Amino acid sequence: MKIYQPLKRIRSALYQDVYRAEKECFDIDLSNWKKHPYTKLKSYYYIELGAVLIYFLIKTKISPNSITLVYALLGIVGACLFAVGNNTALFIGIFVFFSKAIPDWIDGHIARMKGQTSKIGGMLDEWGAQVNTICFQLAICLYVAVNTGSDIYYLLGIVISIIPAINFRTYVYQ
Repeated sequence: MKIYQPLKRIRSALYQDVYRAEKECFDIDLSNWKKHPYTKLKSYYYIELGAVLIYFLIKTKISPNSITLVYALLGIVGACLFAVGNNTALFIGIFVFFSKAIPDWIDGHIARMKGQTSKIGGMLDEWGAQVNTICFQLAICLYVAVNTGSDIYYLLGIVISIIPAINFRTYVYQ
């Protein structure tokens, strides 16, 4: 794939990749609006913003792995925003958690366009997804703890964070 492409071609390629991946991985047909309205709307949002980001990022020296690290960092930022305890931070945190998947959707596409795919990149992508899952669960615990005043939710957040780390089987296979 040619690196420097018009935005229209990047969008088209990203739509094709996402439609194919959703069908293969989750058996979701994004062309069926009535059956999957939320997923289709979310996908359009991710694809449109992702295509614009790819258009600009492909011209930089930013590596796909750096984009994956930003994806993981956004999960941490979202959790911190949930912990603040006011409505403005909560709404920004919800937006961050909803939008954080955009870097995850574009990092692989950029890696393929730049010819920089790697096994490390794939593992880093899985790690970023794990960090985001833990951060979202932790964010919910922090939000409930702050708003109820109950310390048990802090403990629950710690337990939820530690359990995936002791699942060595996931890391041994890699």
